[in-house]
Amino acid sequence: MIDNATLLEELEGNVTLFDEGKANVTAAYDALEAEDYEGAVANATQALEIFREVFRSINSILCESEVQRGQIVDG
Repeated sequence: MIDNATLLEELEGNVTLFDEGKANVTAAYDALEAEDYEGAVANATQALEIFREVFRSINSILCESEVQRGQIVDG
């Protein structure tokens, strides 16, 4: 259904963005281990912003392709 709605590329773009968020989580953990608390918070905050955007986008894709019916959730 996502492919029929021509949203597959947009979904794949979210996978790339999600991977970027995972890298930020790893960097936050590494900074925390190194007792760089400012860096840990900055990386964790960036990761959460990325994950929020991915969540919103995937929810929109699911609604537009009619895979999921209902309200769009505000991330």
